[in-house]
Amino acid sequence: MIRFLPDSLSPRYLAAAALATVLFLPVVGGLGATPGGAEERTISNVTAAGPNPSSSSYSDATAADLERRTGTYFGPAVSNRAAQDPASGVFIVYRDPVVLVTRFRGPEQTLAVRLALLVLLFIVLVICMYAIRHYLFTHNRLFGKQRHPYVPIEEADWPHITVLVPCHNEEAVVEHILDALLAADYPPERMRIVPVNDRSTDRTAEILDRYASAHPDRIQPVHRENGAKPGKSAALQDALPLVSDDIILVFDADYVPGPDLIKKLSAPFLDPEVGAVMGRVVPLNTPTNLLTRMLDLERAAGYQVDQQARMNLQVVAQYGGTVGGVRVSALRAVGGWREDSLAEDTDITFRLVLGGWKIAYSNRYECYEEVPESWPARIRQIGRWAQGHTDAAIRY
Repeated sequence: MIRFLPDSLSPRYLAAAALATVLFLPVVGGLGATPGGAEERTISNVTAAGPNPSSSSYSDATAADLERRTGTYFGPAVSNRAAQDPASGVFIVYRDPVVLVTRFRGPEQTLAVRLALLVLLFIVLVICMYAIRHYLFTHNRLFGKQRHPYVPIEEADWPHITVLVPCHNEEAVVEHILDALLAADYPPERMRIVPVNDRSTDRTAEILDRYASAHPDRIQPVHRENGAKPGKSAALQDALPLVSDDIILVFDADYVPGPDLIKKLSAPFLDPEVGAVMGRVVPLNTPTNLLTRMLDLERAAGYQVDQQARMNLQVVAQYGGTVGGVRVSALRAVGGWREDSLAEDTDITFRLVLGGWKIAYSNRYECYEEVPESWPARIRQIGRWAQGHTDAAIRY
């Protein structure tokens, strides 16, 4: 006999059958129509069953009747019996020891499936466009003219700035960034350091207060208590009313800025049209494992290629939320940080650009970070970014 299905249906086989059904539906659609106008049909489900099923809800039919109505040849039958569910239109052809389930699809069902395929095609086209964009950016970085309009600025009347450092349970690393900021090559009387303790439950608050006692003129911590709205954007928004300078630089607590980075990030703000500036993030713990090496490649693609190519082509670079800065007057003009955003950097990028401000980037503004070393931490990070970016795309 001809076996249409295996005796044992594994999940892999069922998944392959379902995928084949979706992919080849437009090809087979309409092939089963009879001259009398029978509805289009396709195999929608397969299942194993015993050779002698019975149900009072099914009307009797023969395999020959089904073949005649559908125009489909089911092969020689060992158990030449079929049944039809009058409510759903599902036909079941029993062949010892397997069962084949087929159904007639109405126009509404066929349209829904084809619309789903159109959506799938649209997604594929978007991915192709994204790949073409990356190719163009890579070509620009390899062969195009590189723009670093603010790098030559070494001496200037440097603006007064406030450096915000959001901290949540950062006792292991917060001392490193505070030491680095205190050692920065920037006029100390024009730079104020404001660590924002975001409801930490470890020794972060104690460390910040100790540094503030040792450097009262330079470090002024802000402590957010339990019950405050969680999240980095909410912490930054709470600190905004305390900022009297027009330039804010933002660093996450696990970053270590070099001595000259503060001047480099401040230089673009000498251009009154610049609303935000972004530097390059370089992983510090690359050799740890395979994941950190992969994230090093990701950072290189995102910053070395993507961000610098945007700057070269004079399209929109992205403010990245750390190793960057924002002009306070521009930030307040667009409503400040949105407290409910999971990707405050993307959100503020959209609003600044829509408000007519420029965003500057340079590959030469380097700062070092520790990337996630475990897959669960990376998955949580990606999930948060995906939700935040999607929210921003829908909102703007």
